[in-house]
Amino acid sequence: LGTDDTCALFDRVPGSRRHMIRADSARPETISEVGRRGFRIEGAAKWSGSVEDGIQFLKSFRRIYIHPRCKRTIEEAKLWRYKTDRYTGDVLPKRVAGHDHCWDAIRYALAPLIRPGKRFQFG
Repeated sequence: LGTDDTCALFDRVPGSRRHMIRADSARPETISEVGRRGFRIEGAAKWSGSVEDGIQFLKSFRRIYIHPRCKRTIEEAKLWRYKTDRYTGDVLPKRVAGHDHCWDAIRYALAPLIRPGKRFQFG
């Protein structure tokens, strides 16, 4: 989306101008422009291994509840997976491409809680 469309989409969410929005930090100029238009927005921190650290953080929860209205997130939750070795069936440390846009957004939202290299264990 262009900046105008992004801001219009954000404005459809009640309270979006009062609450922090964490975005993919790949487009700092877009983040800056959206911020100039009255939104509280920042780029999520990225580091070598940040995706894996975020996945570990999410896996540390016993359950993740997805609201039934979040159809795309439900679909991604069903399709997201690691690659497997085609001969042995062993799970490989590489993710299958795709089905990760919602999970990226969830990781960005939780970015202040995720620490480089930290392994989490909750209840």
